[in-house]
Amino acid sequence: MVLINAPVRDMHWRNRSPFDRAQDERGLLWGAVTIHALRVVMHWRNRSPFERLRVNGIVGGLKAWGICLQVALLLFLRPAEALPLQDYRHDTALAREAHAIATEAAHDYLFEGRRPEKSLKVRDRRLTVPGGVFVTITRDGKTRGCWGTVHPQRATLAEEIAVASVKALRYDYRHQPIARSEWPALRFYVSLVGPMVPVASAAEISPLRDGLFVTARGRGGVLLPGEARTARYQVAECRKKAGLKPREPALMYRFATVVFGPESEKQL
Repeated sequence: MVLINAPVRDMHWRNRSPFDRAQDERGLLWGAVTIHALRVVMHWRNRSPFERLRVNGIVGGLKAWGICLQVALLLFLRPAEALPLQDYRHDTALAREAHAIATEAAHDYLFEGRRPEKSLKVRDRRLTVPGGVFVTITRDGKTRGCWGTVHPQRATLAEEIAVASVKALRYDYRHQPIARSEWPALRFYVSLVGPMVPVASAAEISPLRDGLFVTARGRGGVLLPGEARTARYQVAECRKKAGLKPREPALMYRFATVVFGPESEKQL
């Protein structure tokens, strides 16, 4: 039966798109990883108590090295370059253009299915540099969707704004995808992210002024300024978003933002 169906599967594989092939390969990879994990578990159950203790010691040592590495990064490495926010404040033309990029990208995707272009044409050169951005979409004063990154993922700020705006429509797991019928009531806010400043405790954070980024094990959680009333809640919520355990060591950074809102369009 396998030999008969093999040529059929081969022809089916050749006719599949590159995206479908990647999906299949990813599925096979995860299947192999799952089988290997099951073998490790079965092997672990057959180990003697002494062998288990030795392995636990090795794992504990690796965790300790991980904590030491995080502390070294916090103490000795300079934070990644970020936007000099003083250059982006109090500029009506810049605010209007950044806000227009967000609204136009969302409109084109929602009504025409067009995704943002990789090379957007902009008038202000400050939008051609990389930078962290969040786009928040509200309706009747309540958040309807939010997406972004504290570290730049794309070549320009303009592209980052456009992509974040589109993803805020669909991919914020806390909210249902935004429908076309909601468009007239939507309001867009673009938040430019400033430099990351390491902090050691919640006492160093002012939640109304500072955003917070908590990270460990390659995972992270973010709250923007004003999204929390107390610093303790801000820290706890960021750790929850990052999927961290209550006492798990993590790095914390505060940051400032410059926000361009709907009023930018009114200042024509």
